[in-house]
Amino acid sequence: VHQWGSGQSARVFTELGQTDAHHSLSHEPLSDAEAVAQLTDINRWYAERFADLLDRLSSVEDGDGGSLLDHSAVLWCNELGNGYIHDPSEVPYVLAGGCGGALSTGRFLQLPGRAHGELFAGIGQALGLETASFGMPEVFDSALTEILS
Repeated sequence: VHQWGSGQSARVFTELGQTDAHHSLSHEPLSDAEAVAQLTDINRWYAERFADLLDRLSSVEDGDGGSLLDHSAVLWCNELGNGYIHDPSEVPYVLAGGCGGALSTGRFLQLPGRAHGELFAGIGQALGLETASFGMPEVFDSALTEILS
């Protein structure tokens, strides 16, 4: 498990020529073109790191002729869909890896109204855990089985 930062990260991406903290930028309205441009640059930076990780995992053979990526689950996500208003809906997730064939890959899914806890429970099932929920069962009471093969 690797986490690049918390939702309240005060990190300033000076290597991108920025002077504002990531968290502060996320609270600017979408009408603030400069903040949106900086956030786009930050997300591109993260996407490049994510792609590099996937490339490295796919280049390492793992046992049966597959790669480490074929036998892993790698998730890139944010906890909010819109940080400006703390909106937890429409959160984008990128899930890579095959979990040894348990995950169906190469798809774009839109699943409105589903919670991140359901995704985590689905990933747990792909990893072989016998779980129907993740976190608070009264909130996240099912697994997102649409990700499974």
